[in-house]
Amino acid sequence: MEKDDEAFQIDLTTCEKEPIHIPNKIQRFGFLLAMDKATLQIVQCTDNVVDFIGFPHAKLLGLSLASLIEKSIIEKIEYAIRHNGVNFATLNPVKLGFNHLSTKFKAVLHISQGVLVMEVEPALYDEFSYSDFYNNATIIIGKFHAQKDIYSLCQVVTEQVKRITGYDRVMVYRFDKNWNGEVIAESRNGKLYSFLGQHFPASDIPAQARQLYLTNTIRIITDASYKPSEIIPAINPLTNTYLDLSQSFLRSISPIHIEYVQNMGVAATLTASIIVEGQLWGMISCHHYAPKFLDYRLRTVVEHISKLFSYHLHLLEDIDDIAFMVETKDKEKELIKHFLKDDDLFNTLSKHPNLLLGLNSASGMVILYENNFYKTGVVPERSFINLLFNWLYAHHPEEIFFTNTLSDLLPESLPYKSTASGILVMRLAQNTKNFIIWFKPEVIQTVSWGGNPHKKVIVVPEEDGYRLSPRKSFEKWEKEVYRQAIPWTKSEIKVAEGVYRSILELLASHTERLQQQKMMLEVQIRERTMEIQAIYEELQVTNEEIRASNDHLRNSLDKIEKLNHELQNAQRKIKSIFDSTKDVHFLVDRTCKVLFFNKAAVQNGQEYHQEQLKEGDSLLSYIGDDEQAQAKLKQQVQRAFDGEIFEVEEKVVYSPSLSVWFKTEFYPVEENKEIIGVAINITNIDKLKKSQERINTHNELLKKIAFIQSHEVRRPVATILGLINLFDKEDLTADFNGVIIEKLELATKELDEVIHRIVKATYQIEDI
Repeated sequence: MEKDDEAFQIDLTTCEKEPIHIPNKIQRFGFLLAMDKATLQIVQCTDNVVDFIGFPHAKLLGLSLASLIEKSIIEKIEYAIRHNGVNFATLNPVKLGFNHLSTKFKAVLHISQGVLVMEVEPALYDEFSYSDFYNNATIIIGKFHAQKDIYSLCQVVTEQVKRITGYDRVMVYRFDKNWNGEVIAESRNGKLYSFLGQHFPASDIPAQARQLYLTNTIRIITDASYKPSEIIPAINPLTNTYLDLSQSFLRSISPIHIEYVQNMGVAATLTASIIVEGQLWGMISCHHYAPKFLDYRLRTVVEHISKLFSYHLHLLEDIDDIAFMVETKDKEKELIKHFLKDDDLFNTLSKHPNLLLGLNSASGMVILYENNFYKTGVVPERSFINLLFNWLYAHHPEEIFFTNTLSDLLPESLPYKSTASGILVMRLAQNTKNFIIWFKPEVIQTVSWGGNPHKKVIVVPEEDGYRLSPRKSFEKWEKEVYRQAIPWTKSEIKVAEGVYRSILELLASHTERLQQQKMMLEVQIRERTMEIQAIYEELQVTNEEIRASNDHLRNSLDKIEKLNHELQNAQRKIKSIFDSTKDVHFLVDRTCKVLFFNKAAVQNGQEYHQEQLKEGDSLLSYIGDDEQAQAKLKQQVQRAFDGEIFEVEEKVVYSPSLSVWFKTEFYPVEENKEIIGVAINITNIDKLKKSQERINTHNELLKKIAFIQSHEVRRPVATILGLINLFDKEDLTADFNGVIIEKLELATKELDEVIHRIVKATYQIEDI
């Protein structure tokens, strides 16, 4: 490979893949020992150990720590290993001396991959007394409590850390969602250039470095020009791999980061992690422009300040969130209240757009629910909104989705950046195109960077190839940022999630109520069907009796069967009426003013009253000018307002040729244990009433026919049969036969009259 080609193969992934947790080197302000935790035998040490205790590394390897330091310290270490496992928090730091020296040291222990690691630095300063720590902590906590916003809190922490440590510059560095950093607070010596407000690309602190900031929350570089000390041997004999230094404060720094620090002109640094809810929020970053050593006691103080700061930062964020959520909670409650009244989600949302827009900082909003569309505020044109609905349905099944850079995800949105650079989406139901979408416009911003972010690293040629080198300029570099909206805040997202949960609960409750109503209607239909079936069965029995007693009247049987079929058709018509009944519903106040009505009420008004019903109309005028009827309705409404549930069946006469039976039910409607209205349910029972009258008439006629057949037909038939028995069949000319024939003629005429009466009754049934 040519060198020019090799240069192109080097990119930022080289930084991201660098194994910075196993550099096999340390900084030189202390030394390191790695031991078998069971025997305390030294299996690795750094080559600078001779500079501190006078023993070359070759002599130290293989020795037991017990042969080098006093027994009481060994006992404490062994106790911690037996009882605390990998946790040495109650032991660290250990003040110790080596048997052959009078110099005192501070040692910090931890377990790495089952290996006991001890890091040692000189004890150059007196102990930091409890009273000193308490006094400083009290001062700092008091100042933290006094701050009412995040930026002033950040400024205070930079001032306090600078006061305690003496660094030339102390900054609070905050990460954004893409891990770019921004300096949001700074305390510095007056001669220094300010980094306040400047941004730094995510590549300045690669992913594996950010992960280590969660593991090892305090990091120090005492001299950026240091020469690292090697760990010997390189491979740990207990693990057969490099020693993991993730928890080590002496761990050597990545050469690229050292060069980065040097390019800034910085000689020493201290970094404390800011961790909020388990996530790396940012860092307290300290710079010094000459070598600077901060001993373990002060590093621990800074670490505690960082934890206190993180707690107060989280508290202020929570306070802001809570204040915003309290402010929007009333709007959410108002939405729920309207939904409970309307019982229609789209109706509620579209009638109260200001409540929805008040839930966040959006400039516009659209709703798509069950093919109903509504928009308010500043939104894109409908063709793009339809495209957006389809894109969300296909690519974003999550309940809540948001972005402030929509064009990065959906390039087709770029022409609509002035209205839709940011969206917050609430999916109202899975596997459906039911959405609420809030829109934010593009906000053009000028962002200041610490150096050109596009020149994060440069490729430097060397004799054996190429290497990455960080940028050398950190001068202020400004860039206009387009196609972005103001980001959605955590509070706005939480409010959206809360409203989403409330809507789901309301929809579930509404579905349950509809299911209960459906079940009740099915029960009523079954009961009425059983009643009709009983009538039908009784008619069947009657028909069978008629057939059994009238076998000799074959000519009338067809008419009776036809009647039976007509009765069955009438039965089916009645059942159809019950199945397709549409009740009229009103909700009225104490003065009979109409607060709500359904479509059936509109149809009823047009059909019977030639009135176009509107909300706010009086139901009294709806029923006409009949003062007696109006007074009766007022009395019925008052009974319901008094808490009574009742129903009334009555025939309403609209004209000499038009009268209709109705069943009217009155139900008081309560809210907060107070009756706020009366629900009036009107069922048209006219067909049922008239069908019942026809069935009763049919039954009476059938009973009449049955009576005629069972009594009046039987008499002439018996006479005929008796006379036939008297007839002299051997002497047909006998005078007595003539008398019998005359009698037979009279009986036959009587039977013929009875048959005519049956036929006439049958025609009467057909005419009903």
